[in-house]
Amino acid sequence: MKILAVDDDPFALAVLSAALNAGGYTEMTLAENATDALHLIETVDRPFDCFLLDILMPEIDGVELCSRIRAMEAHLNTPIVMITALKDQVSIDRAYRAGATDFVTKPFNGLELGARIRAADILSAQVNHHKEFETIALQWRAQLDQFNALALEDSFVVQGFDGAIDTLAQENILMKSPDAGFSGSLMAVRICNVEAVFNKLSATAFRAFITEAAAVFNKAIGLRGTLIAYEGNGHFLAMVPRPITKVKADQIIAEMTPVVAASASASGFGGVAQILGGDPKPLNTQSIETRLKSIDTARKSAVLKEMVAKADKAVATLRPKPESIGVSLPSALTVLGDVSQLMTRPRGFGRSK
Repeated sequence: MKILAVDDDPFALAVLSAALNAGGYTEMTLAENATDALHLIETVDRPFDCFLLDILMPEIDGVELCSRIRAMEAHLNTPIVMITALKDQVSIDRAYRAGATDFVTKPFNGLELGARIRAADILSAQVNHHKEFETIALQWRAQLDQFNALALEDSFVVQGFDGAIDTLAQENILMKSPDAGFSGSLMAVRICNVEAVFNKLSATAFRAFITEAAAVFNKAIGLRGTLIAYEGNGHFLAMVPRPITKVKADQIIAEMTPVVAASASASGFGGVAQILGGDPKPLNTQSIETRLKSIDTARKSAVLKEMVAKADKAVATLRPKPESIGVSLPSALTVLGDVSQLMTRPRGFGRSK
């Protein structure tokens, strides 16, 4: 145990050193003032495991020295035992507020001093053990982030609920669904500000956030047999075994919105994760072409909703006051026109992973 004792009384330091040596604590460094102590703390090769500080010292007293030591990252939790002949509660309270761990009084009692130092030794060992675990945890986290590294546009398999599936498998199922008698529907959901979330979170945290958002989507739909894939860029596509009404779709988004926002916040995103859902679209299974069109239409619906929302916001910002101009401006949807005709399908079927 590496100890730094600070006292402006050389005799007190000698007594303290002898008492600690008798108790088996031989790795001691002595300083007669706070300035020398701070220099020693900043220049030693290995940090001290415990500090013994006299309260009454000229210029910088023990309480101020305690406070400065506590401000050092390496000594946020290092045991600090205050040495004092004072018995007033005010001084003791000041020292505790400055970060002191314990007290020992002058004149030194060998048994009391030994007990205090043994307690500090146990605490120091626990602190060092915690630091080792913290270092290991940070190393593991860095390795995990490296393993989970991905680009914003990358798709990946969400997990943790029945119906979680990768995009390629979902496409294959959609292509092989029955030609007739299938009454399912498709619904897409987008995280509008996904790039901001992606840039703020680590790779591991972002994967966990997307996975939770997919699970919330699945729970909000509430139908067994639903298949949900994450397609990258904050885009989810759900294949639902039964028709979904527009009212139900609105309920799904209303249920998802606060949960997804809370999940992003808990993960470390400072803003509010915003989601929009496309209108549910029936899956037409008459031919490969109609299947492709059904999927493409569902995807475009969510993208179009986001574009309309942004355009409506822009138009509302630019729209003059009614009393100044009596002509109503067209809605964002009219301004955009048939945007879906200008959009191309973002991903090809049957692509290799």
